[in-house]
Amino acid sequence: MGLNKVCPLCRTSLTAGPQKLFYEALGRYMVVQRMVEQGQVSWSALSASAQRDVDVAVATWRTAADQGDEEAQMTLGSLFDEGRGVVRNGAEAIRWYTKAANQGSTKALVCVGDIYEAGRGVPQDGEEAIRYYKKAAGLGHTRALVFISHMYEKGRGVAPNIVEAARWLKKAAEKGDAQAQLNFGIMCASGRGVEQSTEEAAQWWHKAARQGKAHAQFNLGVWYLNGTGVTQSDDEAVRWYMQAAGSGYADAQCNLGKLFEAGRGVKQSYEKAAKWFRKAADQGNGEAQNNLGKLHAEGNGVEQSVPEALRWYKKAADQGIPEAQMNLQRWMDHIARSTASNSGGGGPKNS
Repeated sequence: MGLNKVCPLCRTSLTAGPQKLFYEALGRYMVVQRMVEQGQVSWSALSASAQRDVDVAVATWRTAADQGDEEAQMTLGSLFDEGRGVVRNGAEAIRWYTKAANQGSTKALVCVGDIYEAGRGVPQDGEEAIRYYKKAAGLGHTRALVFISHMYEKGRGVAPNIVEAARWLKKAAEKGDAQAQLNFGIMCASGRGVEQSTEEAAQWWHKAARQGKAHAQFNLGVWYLNGTGVTQSDDEAVRWYMQAAGSGYADAQCNLGKLFEAGRGVKQSYEKAAKWFRKAADQGNGEAQNNLGKLHAEGNGVEQSVPEALRWYKKAADQGIPEAQMNLQRWMDHIARSTASNSGGGGPKNS
């Protein structure tokens, strides 16, 4: 008795044809992919049975792709581009991506451009890359605008032109791309490729920040604290730092710790300062490591502990933080003198 074929992802019934072939191949391929994810095999060293499953999936995708299935064409392009279960072949990847592009896939055009830009399996060709990016951009692909901007900025396939780079980046920003809004704001702030304007930079960062871009949120925190490009506001600085810090942005966590330590825009709290310094310090932020060391040295918000202070000072000093290097040296000198005189006493003053 036959069984109805269903999509392995959404479990809906599939009609006969290329879509059915696509999902049959996907189901077989996903078994091998899970084996790779679980560490049972690797794409470069599949077992004989896993390789057979991949080969069958690829053959089935080829059949679906030849029947015009765009998903199968894109999948084959991706497999040959990345070499997952097949020998990497840039020309073959481009062939399948081009078939998908001919059916209107702007993502496929970008993928071809990316292959040419990186020279993956084909000779590196910046001119071809930007040609494909512009095709995709002309058909409404927003990220293609960002890639074109990058090509003009780096002079890949075209003569370097920072003004053109800014122009293409602004197009992406206007279409709502958060990374483009952040980066165009940075260009406005520095005056690279555009007229310098802190006010316009802040406007673009607000757009990116409202989309959850932590770097933009951090930048706004800094500017609201200093009154750059916006009306100075400690409350707004705290609000944007909080959002960036909550997303794990270490610099924002460190700056938020400093606000709690000083009681600026928030109720003063060494405990909360220590909390945020530790989050940033655990991510390797040198300034936060030094600040956490000071809190441990003085017993503010944390248990007073010279060994902990020295541990954090050393981490920061090893990253080249001058203040931490001075604090560490002062404590080491103090310990040496105390040992020599066999006397206790308080520690040195922090920088």
